[in-house]
Amino acid sequence: QGWLTRGVGAAAKLPDLSAAGFRLVGGRLFTPDSGATAAMVLYEDEAGRTLSFYLRPAESKHRLLPAGQRVDGALLARYGSVNGLNYAVVGPTGSLGEKAVVQALDQQT
Repeated sequence: QGWLTRGVGAAAKLPDLSAAGFRLVGGRLFTPDSGATAAMVLYEDEAGRTLSFYLRPAESKHRLLPAGQRVDGALLARYGSVNGLNYAVVGPTGSLGEKAVVQALDQQT
């Protein structure tokens, strides 16, 4: 997790999704147009289903995201802000994916 906190900030932490059956596959730091370093992390379960976790510093204290969710086809996205960081978790809309998404968000608060 050191690479994440060095890149995104001390408040950044990776969710442990092992209880939901997902393991960390890998992650990447990158710089979006806002200029702040962001992270994209990929998790996968035994069946090959993936869950993506995106995290970046808010552009300002006025650009925090209210907690919410959106379904698009077979994907569920949940998002929000905590400790000055904006995050989004995207996974399958099925119950396993939702359980993992909820767990990921709970660990960020």
